Amino acid sequence: MSLIHFAVSVLLILINLFALSILLSRWLPSLAIARATGVLAIVCAGFFLEHFVGLGRLGWIWPVSTGVSTLVLLRTREIWRSVSVAGSEMVFLIGFAYGLFWRASSPAITPSSERMTDLYFIVNYLEGVRLPPTDHWLSALRFDFYYGLQHYGAALMARAFELPPGYAYSLGFSLIAGLSIALAWDFSARFVKSAALRALVVVSLVIGGSGATPVIWAAYERIPASGVHAEVADRVWGNARFIGDVDQRLASAPGTPLYPSGPPGFKARSLPSENFGYQFALGDFHPPLGGFFLLILSAALIAAIERTPAIQASTERILSGLLALTVPLQLATNTWVFPLQAVWVAVWAIWRWSAHRKPDWPGLLIGGFGGCLLLFPFLKGFAERSGQGALSLIRFVDLTPWPQFMSLHWPVLLFIGAAFGIGCLRGRHSGLTCAFAASLAIMLALSEIIFLNDPSGDHFERTNTVMKWWGFIQTASVLVLGTLLLAQPQRWLQGATVLCLAALNLYAIDVFRHWSLIQKSDFGALRGDSAYTKDPVTREMFNYLARAPRGVVLENQYCDAYCDSGVFALFAAKPLVVNWPMHHQTWRQNIGSIWNLKIETQQFYAGNHPRAEQWLSVNQVSYVVWNRRDAADSGAWQRIDSAIRLTHSWKEFGNEGERKIGYWIRTDQSGGR
Repeated sequence: MSLIHFAVSVLLILINLFALSILLSRWLPSLAIARATGVLAIVCAGFFLEHFVGLGRLGWIWPVSTGVSTLVLLRTREIWRSVSVAGSEMVFLIGFAYGLFWRASSPAITPSSERMTDLYFIVNYLEGVRLPPTDHWLSALRFDFYYGLQHYGAALMARAFELPPGYAYSLGFSLIAGLSIALAWDFSARFVKSAALRALVVVSLVIGGSGATPVIWAAYERIPASGVHAEVADRVWGNARFIGDVDQRLASAPGTPLYPSGPPGFKARSLPSENFGYQFALGDFHPPLGGFFLLILSAALIAAIERTPAIQASTERILSGLLALTVPLQLATNTWVFPLQAVWVAVWAIWRWSAHRKPDWPGLLIGGFGGCLLLFPFLKGFAERSGQGALSLIRFVDLTPWPQFMSLHWPVLLFIGAAFGIGCLRGRHSGLTCAFAASLAIMLALSEIIFLNDPSGDHFERTNTVMKWWGFIQTASVLVLGTLLLAQPQRWLQGATVLCLAALNLYAIDVFRHWSLIQKSDFGALRGDSAYTKDPVTREMFNYLARAPRGVVLENQYCDAYCDSGVFALFAAKPLVVNWPMHHQTWRQNIGSIWNLKIETQQFYAGNHPRAEQWLSVNQVSYVVWNRRDAADSGAWQRIDSAIRLTHSWKEFGNEGERKIGYWIRTDQSGGR
């Protein structure tokens, strides 16, 4: 039944999205741009409006919108039956299916990487209250410190189609993948006639190889004591985490002298680079995914402005407005790359102006200023609460060693050099090609001059900045410069570009070896809770809490971060008293009370809290989780039950001798003991 529910939900979402795309394509030059614009319009409108009034549950929307969508599709049969529309929709569906394939292959949402935090971001927006919403990992405060537009969009979809949180995660991931891949194809198709060459560009984008890929293939040697799983993991993650990690462990003769470890006591700087393709194997619904979507959308918009024959002034104004809109939207989607998105759009506008092909300034101003107005209610609180650091100059000791820099970025540098060569030789699309190359050269230079000074330090000083910036630069380089180089008439240049992209695509072997080795017993369990619900008692407890009235949940705190604390409340979309304090320390910074809450929670679960009943009342706790792990301490259960039995009644789901498993539920919610 769960699979049927998911399949029907997907069908309804795709029908609504297709009708919206067809409707907007009357004013926009391609279905891919119309589709992305429609999604952005709905998400941005909701995000703005709900900062003034919460819209609550939206389950009534899908019957109405599906009925209207069906009428639209019936009345536009002559449009959507055309070959171009069918082709564009097919590319989107392939991209959507590829994203869903990865989510279905590894669906469990566990403390691995940022999966659990991403689900938490989505859950914060599910209640439909006025924004900012309750922080579901710190119920006394509001969720106003993080750039969550992408997660708001997934939650809005879940509210409209009545989806559980895990489905929102998986479908949000797959939709962004489909939208981005369709836009990449749309961009490439405006310059390259050959479908095979366009496919090469898009595949290179989606596979996600970097300059480190052939280096790892040439120099990596498996440690004899490690198995094949360790080797494949090294190859997959090492592609992104090459500098400061794999480069220091290259055991073969070519690697050792090339990447020296530095003077005694020096710790190699951790300088990762996570591009668009890396997101699929990673499986995180994290902000970089939305940031890449906005980057690829902006490239498609520029291509549409430059390459639409006899473009009307009204169409150019709409496209220019949308292009400028992507800059402020990065603030609410992936703040880290906001400076790069601004450079990206600004350099294009300056090139147009310098080439006496005046950009549509009113459109750009309307889009940029309008985007700031849409986001103003969010930015007002975000600017005050965010712990994001300021731009700072990079110290000499933290600069990237030149062998590692060249090993990682050689494709970007080659593409930039070739693009400037095209400009000198007056090649095809030379002005636009040089503008894009100049933009990427500026970004790459900035990445070695400044960084966002976040709370990380020591050898992690630049980690978060380059992780986002270099991935952004690599993604733009492969899509934009790769396409424009393949569009040149010189066969030798096309051939060199194909060879370069082929070298990056060696990564496909590593990626699919990784896929073949991952455990797939949970294949298709897209609710994301399969790691926990295999246990029948836990499954029953999950289901009960999901259906129970809203209330604050208390769960034991086993760690400071990255453990299974909080999973019951998370999958039930209920707020917690506290969870993962180290993350809150990073996000909010000066918040000492979080550690007191953790200590008091652990005291409570040990049965030693001196004012247990009063403490639950102060924190408005409706549900106290006592899971299988907690049940190992039967003495603590007795002490807790004695301390809170006047206000919280026990509901049992399992009993293994003295090991009781269940919830204490506040009496006024459970109807008495």
